[in-house]
Amino acid sequence: MVTFLEPLNNFTKILCRSKFPTLSMALPIYMSLIKNIYSIRTKYDSTQLIPAATQMIEKLKKYLALALEKPAPICAMILDPRIKLRHLEKNQRFLSEHAISLLTVEDALKTFKFEARSFDHSPSKMNPSLMSSNQVKNKSAILSSIEADIFGESTIATNLSAEIDQYINEVNEKSTTNILTYWSQHKKIYPSLSLMAKSYLGIPATSAPS
Repeated sequence: MVTFLEPLNNFTKILCRSKFPTLSMALPIYMSLIKNIYSIRTKYDSTQLIPAATQMIEKLKKYLALALEKPAPICAMILDPRIKLRHLEKNQRFLSEHAISLLTVEDALKTFKFEARSFDHSPSKMNPSLMSSNQVKNKSAILSSIEADIFGESTIATNLSAEIDQYINEVNEKSTTNILTYWSQHKKIYPSLSLMAKSYLGIPATSAPS
């Protein structure tokens, strides 16, 4: 019984010790928790434990399937620089094989890009007339290079699509990274996504009334 309840205790600790909103962790935790309970269930032959584990799995699968249909958990997960699309990519086959969801990495990214349009503050969106000037382009490139050197990132993208692609292709941050600090430090490199992060990462990962 202790072994069966251990994953629940571990995930509770992960959420409770967080110093920032945890919606970005909702989908990864659902996936990992379901996989853990599946694994534990196969190791025990107990007439009492197996039905309980099965009921728990089915309930969690229902919650996960519903969450995967909503843009907020998907966007929050991608906006977590420690996770992005990596966890979904790793569990895409698991979701399909266990009839949880047919959502693919491409589907999630499409949803993310669609939602990001409301936060577009890229240079080409904010001042398209200036972006046609070679002189301003050269000046922006110099500023971008300086900021890129300071933050250790690539140059600033000129439009939303390039900004998203650049962010997704960057190496994921370490698990100890404070995601709010990350976005505060990268708001000039990712102007649109940093605004998006302010909106989505502030959503609490709970459906319980306050």
